[in-house]
Amino acid sequence: MFKIEVDDTYEKGLMDEEDTSLSEAIFSTYPISSGYFSINWNGIYIPLTLNSLSDIIDDIIKMLDSIISGFDFECSFLCESFSVILNFKIYKKNVIITSKWISINTDEIFNLNSSKSVLLINKDKYICEWVRLLSVISNDLKLVGYSFLFLDKKLSFYNEFLKQKDNM
Repeated sequence: MFKIEVDDTYEKGLMDEEDTSLSEAIFSTYPISSGYFSINWNGIYIPLTLNSLSDIIDDIIKMLDSIISGFDFECSFLCESFSVILNFKIYKKNVIITSKWISINTDEIFNLNSSKSVLLINKDKYICEWVRLLSVISNDLKLVGYSFLFLDKKLSFYNEFLKQKDNM
């Protein structure tokens, strides 16, 4: 099982006119003490901060692009809330993700690195969870005054991919 849930009761920060990157804008939009999301990885609840997404936003986009390309790959998420190495094997409409959790804000690291480390999921469902999170980020960025055409185009591309009946 894989699911991403966002706690929508958070307060947003303020736009910083000096922000030039998506990462900087996310950092400004989500103050450190406000905004949480969680990942359900094979039944283990992993609480994370929205602010930590500023460290891994580029990795998330590269990961989604790589899944869509259909080739096996490895990626790492290294941020304040967690560090994990993910190995992706693409098999038709599914993806097998083997994880190696290095650090995390939970006592479940042993369980995450045992039998729960391997996730088998439909490729579209996995992409859809991340697209939902990226959509929340995009909307929040717009609410505080940012405009990132790059993110809008990526979301449009991912949504078009998900609409296709047969994704290889």
